[in-house]
Amino acid sequence: METITSDDIIWSPQKTQHLQDQLVDSWSEDIWKLNGESGSACYLRFHLTSPALRTEIKYAIWHKFHTKAWNEEKDVSRLRARLNHLVVWLNGISPNGASLLEKRLEYWEWSLRSHLIEMGLFKQWKGAPGLRANQVYVTYLCEDRRISLLRQIYATLQKAYDDRPILERDIWDMCQLGLPVNLTNSNYLLNFTSIVQPWLRSLAKTFMRYRIAIASPADCSNKLWALHIFSRFLAQDFPQCTPKDIRRDLIVRYISELRIQSKLVDSFRQALVHLRVFLETCTQHLKVQGLSKERRYCQLGNVAEHCAKITA
Repeated sequence: METITSDDIIWSPQKTQHLQDQLVDSWSEDIWKLNGESGSACYLRFHLTSPALRTEIKYAIWHKFHTKAWNEEKDVSRLRARLNHLVVWLNGISPNGASLLEKRLEYWEWSLRSHLIEMGLFKQWKGAPGLRANQVYVTYLCEDRRISLLRQIYATLQKAYDDRPILERDIWDMCQLGLPVNLTNSNYLLNFTSIVQPWLRSLAKTFMRYRIAIASPADCSNKLWALHIFSRFLAQDFPQCTPKDIRRDLIVRYISELRIQSKLVDSFRQALVHLRVFLETCTQHLKVQGLSKERRYCQLGNVAEHCAKITA
């Protein structure tokens, strides 16, 4: 999800009207009749008192269906109940709101979470347990589904209102960049928002500007996937890490963690190979300052050797 702040994006009534103009035919109505998974009719009701918020919510959900990010038949039944909660909450907290981007996402999340708790509806769910490097299983609580829906709506609106050059954004549309994307594959975005370290996100963009000129869209997506994994590791184990801290001891720790977390040998190998290419490209070709230029750490402790150990 895009993490740029509302301060970075200029929204206006004219832009909101542009969103409304894209909602044609039955999508322009305030009640949508869609087909559920069982083939029965399922209704989405957009009874928001604020015309602007009504347009924004309708546009965001239409866009998800239009781009195939959501499957109408599979997702509409679950979406209906979550949307109803959002409508009730927004009518109470912002009956005359001009845009969700009036306030930061953190404010809306806090408000919705408080509303759900007050109504006795707040519900987190447990993700799949994972084994850490210290051999301790950790189970993480995942956010309430209605808050997740709010985040997706907010991110969609950010992208719709964001008229900055594509390469300055946190989500790049490879179709807009002119890359030969397979249109039957929905994975056409390069999303940097899960890279939580600002310096690593900036470095990833610098690397990807270079990479998209010489590699396929699939290769770019795979490299970014590996950086997401590395970013998550740094956030958990080295939250104060800076570029100069990416040295052999940290990489060895990462390899150890990755060996335990990865269920498939091939995924383990690919994550390391992609990270090695990223680091070597940054130091040798892009001449990025601050990163160690030691050949040893760029080889990530000899990827082939470690892969051989876990397959032995």
